[in-house]
Amino acid sequence: MMEHPNETLTENPAENRGEEERKEALEKEMKEVSETRDEGMNREETKEEMREMTEAEAETETREAAAPGGEDSELRRALEEAMNRVAELEQERWLMKQGVDEEELDYCLFRIGKLRQDDESFEKAGERFLRQRRRNQRSTAAGLSGRPRTQEDSHETMNRLLRGR
Repeated sequence: MMEHPNETLTENPAENRGEEERKEALEKEMKEVSETRDEGMNREETKEEMREMTEAEAETETREAAAPGGEDSELRRALEEAMNRVAELEQERWLMKQGVDEEELDYCLFRIGKLRQDDESFEKAGERFLRQRRRNQRSTAAGLSGRPRTQEDSHETMNRLLRGR
């Protein structure tokens, strides 16, 4: 193939290959056109055939670009799923470093997801959730004496309060 001095190759080798393939295809078509001209096609028929080929090629490219179920979309979907799974594992790892039990990971992920605002990072929402959770655990633990409460204990406490003792 002969290069023209005014043509420039791009830095991307894939684009260069595509350009070279397109040039080779055009040269091949031109050769076929010249052969058909020798077989008796006039200039008008040749132009019409070239125009139809160009339109068909453009239509094919348009259809391929608009096709939603192509291999490219499957790869993108697989990549997106893998990236989501990696992000979820990183969040679980962060929670475990914060001292969350493995049994509570799903619940904490769910609650943090609900508390998280649009522009807030997972870690920031997680810290807020864990602070609230620790506060609630402390207040619950502070209400308990060393032994479990029973119905009688609460009645005795109420009687003591009423009698002023």
